[in-house]
Amino acid sequence: MHDDRVEIINSGEFHFGITPEKLKEPHESKPWNPLIANAFYRAGIIERWGSGTTNMIDWCEENGNPAPHWQERAGSIVMTFLPIIKSKAPQVTMEVTMEVARLLPFCEQPESRRVLQKKLKLKNADHFRKAYILPAIKDGWIEMTIPDKPQSRLQKYRLTGKRKSWLKKDSDKGE
Repeated sequence: MHDDRVEIINSGEFHFGITPEKLKEPHESKPWNPLIANAFYRAGIIERWGSGTTNMIDWCEENGNPAPHWQERAGSIVMTFLPIIKSKAPQVTMEVTMEVARLLPFCEQPESRRVLQKKLKLKNADHFRKAYILPAIKDGWIEMTIPDKPQSRLQKYRLTGKRKSWLKKDSDKGE
């Protein structure tokens, strides 16, 4: 458990052609141990093969939380759940896209676009800029370390001071 997310880590890697994107839609399920999986199915713990991840996405949506996301990290599968991030202003909810929410934990220290993109295992620089960096800057979550030179090869991105202290206050409040 982290101040800003819950991660469930399982050693291993995605198999049988499954990708994080495929987990978000109905998919064929090939359990590693069919005997254990069948026992879970017969006990009613799972209702049908391949529905677990889509059920989790639906449940998060029903509760107003961002959908969970999956990634391979250091020889493990990491499933991350994010809370709804609310501002301190009364009755205002600061909704964060899944992409921005994935980016924020890597921006606690200034990092270059390439480093951030590599940490998120994304290959397309234009997509990364449009879906991750620009929305995070627009919504005030991150800032450039050299704002007057946005094209600088030395450019890095970090959480804004306001967001850092806001996230800290919010996590302290929950303790």
